[in-house]
Amino acid sequence: MYNLKLKYNNNDIKGAIHLLKEEKAKLENNLIDVKKIVQKNGGFFRMLTYKTKSVKKINQAEIMLDQFTVYEDLDFETAIMESNEAVDPKKLVN
Repeated sequence: MYNLKLKYNNNDIKGAIHLLKEEKAKLENNLIDVKKIVQKNGGFFRMLTYKTKSVKKINQAEIMLDQFTVYEDLDFETAIMESNEAVDPKKLVN
């Protein structure tokens, strides 16, 4: 089981809340936790944890977030995969 942690920075609180709701809707079947939006370094930070056994879904989530970076002008910080053993992301393929 992998946990994909999705972190964003956005200095627009209304935009942050809107996108958080959008993400929750898109990931509703796999969404484990939506942390509160907190102010951090002049921007608003939020994190979703996406839990799935499917590597393909993890890759799709990364692609989707990359699109948000382009179209919503967000700062996509990190996508972190965690499991019981170390995983080399380069070895994860569809």
